Amino acid sequence: MHLHTNQLSGPIAPELEKLTLLQGLSLSANRLTGQIPTSLSGLTSLSILYLHTNQLSSPIPPKLGKLTSLEDLELGTNNLTVVWGDLEGNWKVTILLDLYLEDDKLSGGIPQELGSLSYLEILDHSRNGMKGQISKNLANSKQLHYLNLTFNNLSRRIPHQLGKLIHQSELDMSNNLLSGEIPSELQFLASLEILNLSHNHLFGLIPKSFEEMPSKMDIEISFNELEGPVPCGKAFHDVSIEQL
Repeated sequence: MHLHTNQLSGPIAPELEKLTLLQGLSLSANRLTGQIPTSLSGLTSLSILYLHTNQLSSPIPPKLGKLTSLEDLELGTNNLTVVWGDLEGNWKVTILLDLYLEDDKLSGGIPQELGSLSYLEILDHSRNGMKGQISKNLANSKQLHYLNLTFNNLSRRIPHQLGKLIHQSELDMSNNLLSGEIPSELQFLASLEILNLSHNHLFGLIPKSFEEMPSKMDIEISFNELEGPVPCGKAFHDVSIEQL
């Protein structure tokens, strides 16, 4: 059911729960308000749920985690909050490929549960109020190729385990409060095309191992507290002063 990009307004009708064989529901880019009905958790055949770019608010219903057929969940650009701890015991989604929660009102840390999404390819939690350390469990999502955590309040060190995400093509952790040294293990991201660690509190040397990173990579590490020589690798040949 595709009703996106209209001028639909008001709350999402709870009667949608009667469409038990529905496989796709797109209500994005409308003017919907209120809460996401808990009753949507009864649509057990649903593989696609697009509710992004509306005016939805209040917590994301934990029972949405019971949509075991869900592959693509896009809830970004709303006023949604989530208490990830409430998902414990409810999070049964295991085949999710895409998870978009950008530009919402998320807070707290990145949940450990996301590490159980072994098929996850895209994770966008950008432009929220998330804090704490980036979970090392994200490294368990080995199919992940797009990770965007920019514009949050994430702090402490970048987990070196992220170097295991060998399919990663874009990694953006800019505009946070990250500190410590850049993990040398990021050199193993052979498919990486974009690496943005700018506007943090990273210090120390740029890892010499970065000389082995792919030449096609666009690297941005400005506005940190890095020091020492710039690696001689191909990835740095076309890097401007502004990017460093």
